[in-house]
Amino acid sequence: MGALRPHNDKSLIRNALAYEIGRRMGRYAPRTAFCELVLNEQYAGLYLLVEKIRRDKNRVNITKLMQKDISSDDLTGDYIVKIDKGDFDEFGWV
Repeated sequence: MGALRPHNDKSLIRNALAYEIGRRMGRYAPRTAFCELVLNEQYAGLYLLVEKIRRDKNRVNITKLMQKDISSDDLTGDYIVKIDKGDFDEFGWV
C-alpha cells in the first residue's frame, strides 16, 4: 500500500472519488482509505492510503506474459500500463 497526499488537491477527495467511480462502473480500481498520520506525537496530516496494484486472480486477474510468448497471438491480451505524472511524453510498462 502507498500513501498519497496530493498538494494540488485541497479537497483531498479527487483520487478517492475517481477510484470509487471507476469501481462503480465495473472497472478495477485500487481500494482506498483515509488516515490521519501522527509522527513522534506530531500531527502530520490527512493521507489517502491506496492499495498497490498486483496481478492476482482476486485483484487484477490477468495472465503473466512469459518469455516464450513471442508470437502475435500470445502477445495479445491484458496489460498494466503505468503513466507517471511529469513524464507526459513517455509511457512506462510494469
